[in-house]
Amino acid sequence: MGKWVVQGDDATLSPPDAQDFVPGPKSKWVPTKAAKGDDSGALWWDHDDPGQPGHQGEDGWPGAPGRDGANGGNTPQGVKLYIPADTDTTLTLVLSGGNAQPGGRGGVGGMGGEGQDGGDGDDEQPPGEGGKGGTGGPGGIGGAGGKGGTAYDVDVVLEGNVNWSNVIQQTHQGLGGRGGDGGPGGPGGPGGKRGDDGPQAPSGDYGPPGPPGPRGADGYLGHFHSV
Repeated sequence: MGKWVVQGDDATLSPPDAQDFVPGPKSKWVPTKAAKGDDSGALWWDHDDPGQPGHQGEDGWPGAPGRDGANGGNTPQGVKLYIPADTDTTLTLVLSGGNAQPGGRGGVGGMGGEGQDGGDGDDEQPPGEGGKGGTGGPGGIGGAGGKGGTAYDVDVVLEGNVNWSNVIQQTHQGLGGRGGDGGPGGPGGPGGKRGDDGPQAPSGDYGPPGPPGPRGADGYLGHFHSV
């Protein structure tokens, strides 16, 4: 049994390297210190205001998107297959677009910002608590999968008395690559200090992971035509 194959090249099955760019951390909350307590005043305008609590730090920057996968290879256009007249066996014709590469993983989210320091106390008024650190940035979206290769139509010329019924046709669509995984969320920022140089507030939470990238489109699938 003879076989003729017209096929686009497959891209590698290994995804591109994960995105290695990491955004910088957010700055400390501005102003960096909350309002101070106030215990001043005479009896008729007495202040009894404690130090104000610090604001939570800013959320981190999102991670960078992953790298896109490579496309599958196309078949050549305008191909003609000539089946000679002395062919007396069953023939298999294969037409296939190349399969695409998966997308790469997204980047890590950036670190959250530092929380604001609490305001200092004043006389009998206590200091304010420091602000919690900012939440880490979300991970970057995964890279898009590559597009499947196009399998263009192929003309088949049967010479002599070769019977088209003796020709087995196999066609395969070039498959799009799957989307890359989302990147991991970034770390939370450090907490601010309680007023009067007290202990530090808790760090922020990690950011959420990024979403996966979109799957690549499948390639166009042509046909064999007897001419």
